[in-house]
Amino acid sequence: MGEADTLIALGVVRHRSGDYARAVADLTLAMRLHGEIGNRLREASALHTLGHVQQRTGDHRTAMASLVRAREMYCELGDPLGEAHASTAISELHRELGDNEAALADHDRARKLFERIGHPKAGRMTRIGTMTSGPVRNPQAGPRKSARQRVAPPGDPGKGR
Repeated sequence: MGEADTLIALGVVRHRSGDYARAVADLTLAMRLHGEIGNRLREASALHTLGHVQQRTGDHRTAMASLVRAREMYCELGDPLGEAHASTAISELHRELGDNEAALADHDRARKLFERIGHPKAGRMTRIGTMTSGPVRNPQAGPRKSARQRVAPPGDPGKGR
């Protein structure tokens, strides 16, 4: 189990640093290892994180499948916090794809779950959310860039391209 948990941590670090291919490899292996030993909660966690990486790389269909499956696993395992976080991620992906109705439904599902467990995030989520205002991302625009990728630090012309 230690190796699989380390792989999840590595996957998170690689995701945050933009090393998506290695993040996918680490998280896929972690998911398989946790599945083999029957640790379904950590398997769901690896799958959830994998969905974020897939979203970041523009693989929206696979990301949606991963996030929905992770949410189903959290639900089956009786983990409302995991289910709420997965619902939030699904809502964000729907919004990114321009499906505001589905985004609102998943946002509301997450909010209700956070309220049910008394999580402080519930108070920061409005009933309607902000899904209907602001720009909707064009799914044809390619992978999202992190703030570090979009803005070059002073004196570093190689970044942000």
